[in-house]
Amino acid sequence: MRYLNSPKWNLFGIVILTILSTAILWTSDLGGVGMGWLIIMYLPVAIGIVTYLVYLLSRIFTKRYNWTISIIGMAFSLFLSIQFHFFNN
Repeated sequence: MRYLNSPKWNLFGIVILTILSTAILWTSDLGGVGMGWLIIMYLPVAIGIVTYLVYLLSRIFTKRYNWTISIIGMAFSLFLSIQFHFFNN
């Protein structure tokens, strides 16, 4: 439980999942999207940055259960990347 609330491990998890989500999107075929692929490709990076900023703001106001924000942001980024990778038309 000590690792869950540690800012170092939360930042590490956010960065690793952001890199993984971006790699998933870079391997997907988004040829039919046009120029919109630029926005889609960097969406996990934007989500990772927003997740970490919200995490830092929550650290200011509360000291417990901040890891839930990290988990939600990482899960959303990974979910979005998998959806674009497998289910794009």
